[in-house]
Amino acid sequence: MERFFRTRILLGEEKLERLGNSSCAVIGLGAVGSFCCEILARTGIGKLIICDHDVIQQSNINRQLFALESTINKKKSDVAEQRLLDINPNLQIVKHSQFINGDNFNIILDEKPDAIVDAIDSVRSKADIIQQSVENNIYVISSMGAALKTNPLKIHYSRLDRTTNCPLARNLRKELKKRGASLKIPCVFTDEQAFSNPFHKNTKEAGLGSIPTVTAIFGIYLANKVIEELLANENRSS
Repeated sequence: MERFFRTRILLGEEKLERLGNSSCAVIGLGAVGSFCCEILARTGIGKLIICDHDVIQQSNINRQLFALESTINKKKSDVAEQRLLDINPNLQIVKHSQFINGDNFNIILDEKPDAIVDAIDSVRSKADIIQQSVENNIYVISSMGAALKTNPLKIHYSRLDRTTNCPLARNLRKELKKRGASLKIPCVFTDEQAFSNPFHKNTKEAGLGSIPTVTAIFGIYLANKVIEELLANENRSS
């Protein structure tokens, strides 16, 4: 029985073939992006463009799918490629081990992806990705802030201009407004009030606290919306 048998009997041959002819760029392979890649690969997408400049650290293990004791100090993009090909050896992978922003976004555009997932934290780079995706008529969906949140039931799919209780979304809206760019961007966010306690330290050294029960669902939700988008377009091919 082949690896996508159960997907085939659920979605049908035509839709599975459509996924196999589709491509998606996932920018950021951390707590959110790693789970997004995993779901897309296991659902049968034909091509993934994976992007991350960072290496795996021990502190990533609590929430990042590619982070294991055996992968510490390895490039996230290398570990992701190996795991995704282990899921589906026929998956076409284009790997970029660099930070993606407006200056090098052309390497994403050159691959002509059908969809783009923004799973990074930098506001300006998120704005670059969104703005250039929209300008090139490519479906883009963005992850908002998953740190300092603990309740997975508060996670929602919406548009950037309709999010609440998310500082990252608020800052991203400001940046896009300055550029005159659209705010009607699909995104996944949580409207939960940020968790705080006297032991929390918001410093670059300590980072922001997060747990996989929230970040993983962000990634899965993003992947599901990409799959819906790819299957909704009957004329899509890569």
